[in-house]
Amino acid sequence: MPEPDPTVGHTYIWIITFILFICIAAGGGCLLTYMLTPDSQSSIFLPALGFSLVCMPWKFWTVTVLYRLISRFFGFRMVIGSLYDNGNADAKSFGHDGAGGTTAGVNDIGGAQILDVNAKLS
Repeated sequence: MPEPDPTVGHTYIWIITFILFICIAAGGGCLLTYMLTPDSQSSIFLPALGFSLVCMPWKFWTVTVLYRLISRFFGFRMVIGSLYDNGNADAKSFGHDGAGGTTAGVNDIGGAQILDVNAKLS
């Protein structure tokens, strides 16, 4: 199994940063257009659209924090790639004693055993 590329996370950060920057710039443009055009030509939706676009980073980070808190509380996380990528792990750390038996509870989190798909059992 090939190792996951660590630079993928950096790419996601740059994409999200670019999208949030575009939202702020577009929202600022809407608010500037609303302020500089006469009342008869400006739309009532420009200030609402501008305000919602300028506040987009706050909305994004609020949803991110809520996701992190809720996922910790309920015990689930969406993970891209291997969570426990340890190619040097031996079989004992995964609940096997090497003689065909199991050592239950060695790496349990809330009753769920942690298994590494990269580990080779002999």
